[in-house]
Amino acid sequence: MKRVYRSLVAGAALTLFAMASQAAPLHQFNWTGTLKITGFDITSGSNFLNPDNNLFTTRMEWTIDNGSSSTLGTPSGAPTVVSGALTLSSVPAQISSLPVTIITNIADFLLSSGVPAGPINFPPSFPVASASGASLFTVPIVDAGSGLDTSLNFTYIETGPNSLIYDVTETPSMGSVGSLGFLFNNLDGSVSPPKDGIIQRGFVLNATVEEVPTGDVPAPATLLLVAPGLLGLFLRRSRA
Repeated sequence: MKRVYRSLVAGAALTLFAMASQAAPLHQFNWTGTLKITGFDITSGSNFLNPDNNLFTTRMEWTIDNGSSSTLGTPSGAPTVVSGALTLSSVPAQISSLPVTIITNIADFLLSSGVPAGPINFPPSFPVASASGASLFTVPIVDAGSGLDTSLNFTYIETGPNSLIYDVTETPSMGSVGSLGFLFNNLDGSVSPPKDGIIQRGFVLNATVEEVPTGDVPAPATLLLVAPGLLGLFLRRSRA
């Protein structure tokens, strides 16, 4: 009987441990603010908003409101998953999903730029810093419903008081029709005319990055350890 109870206790403990360790919180973002996108307008020729006259190079400037907060953890190297949502006013859904896709990279950049792990409240804001040179990260974006098939290459990131500024180079796989630059051009002026090469929208970002440990006993397999104990206990009681 003691062996049965030991099997039950050990199996139950492993089950709870496996279920609890499947995802561990790493970063948390609760931001409100304004997103400003420029650099995509090629209809009026070269200008200060698009000096290279290329709709595939854009600048995204995120201005974060006072009262926003973040919590940065220290990565262990385990795989991560991102949950949460971004709300942008009057934009296509595929644009809204972009910051949630890159939120892990944002956290990694902040940590590498000297922002310490732990809570961050606005104000105080990020320390003023910049990083330039080789590509920091590349994010593929695919949305079958809209035909969007492109890759965003972040080659320059700058942080300032309450702001994150990204210079992004886009590599569309299906030409301009399947690109963000094309969507930006169509979106410009649709909500706040005239068409001026600037898209500026308020945003709300609530996202959590979690680490998924590898090598843990998965919950379904652990349940198999509990089953023999339950069966043994039932048989012992039946015989009694």
